[in-house]
Amino acid sequence: LKNTLKREYETLKFDVSNTLNSLYLNNFNKKYIKHLLSHIISFIEEETLQPSNYVNYMNNETKNPYEIEHIIANHFNWFISEFNDEKDFEYYRNKIGSLLLLPKSINASLSDSKYEEKVIKYSQENIYASSLNEISYKNNPQFKKFQDKYKINFEPYSKFGKIEIKKRTQLLIKLFNVIWNENMFA
Repeated sequence: LKNTLKREYETLKFDVSNTLNSLYLNNFNKKYIKHLLSHIISFIEEETLQPSNYVNYMNNETKNPYEIEHIIANHFNWFISEFNDEKDFEYYRNKIGSLLLLPKSINASLSDSKYEEKVIKYSQENIYASSLNEISYKNNPQFKKFQDKYKINFEPYSKFGKIEIKKRTQLLIKLFNVIWNENMFA
């Protein structure tokens, strides 16, 4: 089975960079994006010696299931200087690099908040969300080891806009390549 999967993987000709750069949330791919984010977050958790919460992230039957959170509130007028128009704003707001997973209650409570308010709450959530806040980098040697091991540079952001979404998407591309690559068949 492993050899068959390896052959299939090698013939796939899947361009991760192109795919993730053009991946944005819509009604058709919501569950797949949730799965992708859940898997990536769980991988980081395992690598930083935290319990993996994949099952919790994907479980929609709980009272407080995890949901996809838009880092940027749906207020184009707050970002008018960064985006060409509302269509450009919506496209970037829904890109994979502009999304997180948060418990439903937290997501609802943050709904229309500005990033500067949201990022404080993010620091109390999963490692991927908390990495937006500089507090996550203090006294966190396992997270530092993880970044060094895979040569992945997370960075905190004091503001979040188009440039940060592009950077965060590149970060996800690197993480994707660490998790899913030809070595998984070794």
